Amino acid sequence: MDHDPDWQRLVSRLKAAKTVKVVQYEVGDPITKDDREILKVMEAVPPPPPVMRLLEKANGLKLLWNGSPGGHAVQGSINILPLVQSALRAGATEESAPLEGVLWNDEYAPAIKKQLQEMAIFEALAGRSAHLTYRVGDKDARLFLVDDDRIEALVPDFVTVIGLIERFGGADGLREHLVHADWKDRLAKDETLQAIAAL
Repeated sequence: MDHDPDWQRLVSRLKAAKTVKVVQYEVGDPITKDDREILKVMEAVPPPPPVMRLLEKANGLKLLWNGSPGGHAVQGSINILPLVQSALRAGATEESAPLEGVLWNDEYAPAIKKQLQEMAIFEALAGRSAHLTYRVGDKDARLFLVDDDRIEALVPDFVTVIGLIERFGGADGLREHLVHADWKDRLAKDETLQAIAAL
């Protein structure tokens, strides 16, 4: 992975800011042999190489913070799922199909439902029914913002997205900027995000 995120450095930076309060921070240990064995036993498809490389160093991450950097009220969160949870793609109940009732349901249009059935969750966005997902088997791990039955591809590649999530602490609104071709301009013009980056 070209960008190796330092989650502890991000949390230290947020904690050092007088205008920010870190509410929760949990980072998982690296992937274990047991994690890999569970995938084999359950016949789950492992995540794509970029996701695996990220999880090999930190198997899941939860960060929740709020504050007013630069005088702008904002909150941020990062909720990257651990390997086993992402790869097993569990439904809402034991009898559910993969991610049924979590990412899709039978009320969705057939074309949308089919797309969502081919995905796994990378990140669950706090306080919303939205997720960052990837297609199972996509070696590049192109990420999608899924909000109910709306699916939007993120423009930057996986490594760039991770770098931006780290830089801006997973701030609210960040991922929505990344579905636009002019995402760099949008980030540069977002005063709140720039205040977070300057912490």
